[in-house]
Amino acid sequence: MQLSFALISAVANNMLAIYGELSKYGADIPVATMGIAMKINQVVVNIVQGIIVGTQPIMGYNYGAGKYERTKATFKISVITGTIFLIVATFIFQLFPMTLISLFGSESELYNEFAIMCLRIFLMICAVNGLQGCTSIFFQSVGKPLQASINTFVKQIILGPLCMIIFSYMMGVTSVLWA
Repeated sequence: MQLSFALISAVANNMLAIYGELSKYGADIPVATMGIAMKINQVVVNIVQGIIVGTQPIMGYNYGAGKYERTKATFKISVITGTIFLIVATFIFQLFPMTLISLFGSESELYNEFAIMCLRIFLMICAVNGLQGCTSIFFQSVGKPLQASINTFVKQIILGPLCMIIFSYMMGVTSVLWA
């Protein structure tokens, strides 16, 4: 998980610097604001990760005991709880982006414009992260580390960076946020 965050950060920062330089925002504004968005995302993801990891021993115990319905119910509770939290977080990101940005300081009007856009776009569908995280932990809990690794690997290490590179080339600096 940490490796994937580092890889996504590296690719995003490089694409934002390259294509930001070609935009009205320059290289520094996109890189700085993406750093803010990633920090906020990391806090939210860590909270959800705590919820999910907290259910791991319950799922593992029940799966090992052959109580598959309880395993499924625990998985369902973790997905629902994590998703509800992420939906609330998404509404906060969409409705109050400048409030969150101002916690890190505010700069010029151009900086604030890109920062608001960055938060709104980059964190728009963070609710999906709950399902992916729950699924990976579920696979770990039931003794299927290969499926857990593939789940994380495909989303975080292949699709994310690849989309950032391809979309940036095609559509410029804001496409990194969409990817």
